[in-house]
Amino acid sequence: MNEIKSPRLIHTQAGRAIELPSDFELPAQFDQPEAEISVVRAGDQLIIRARPKDAAAAPKTFREVLDRMESIDVEWPDVDEGLLPLDDIKL
Repeated sequence: MNEIKSPRLIHTQAGRAIELPSDFELPAQFDQPEAEISVVRAGDQLIIRARPKDAAAAPKTFREVLDRMESIDVEWPDVDEGLLPLDDIKL
């Protein structure tokens, strides 16, 4: 499954483009404008990751992440049990 091919590197005024071989064609869902491709540099390697259309709708803020999480129903232990009472401090 880990095929190695030599894609064509194209130099343009805007930068460089990689022309992928036809057998590396992505599924049709990646032809949508909302689909994204990410590139990660790992040492001397470039890793290209395709993100499908629904992955582009990933949460953008931490608040959105929290809103999508399911609440957990856990009985937490009483960490204050056995502690002395607080002093009544008057300012």
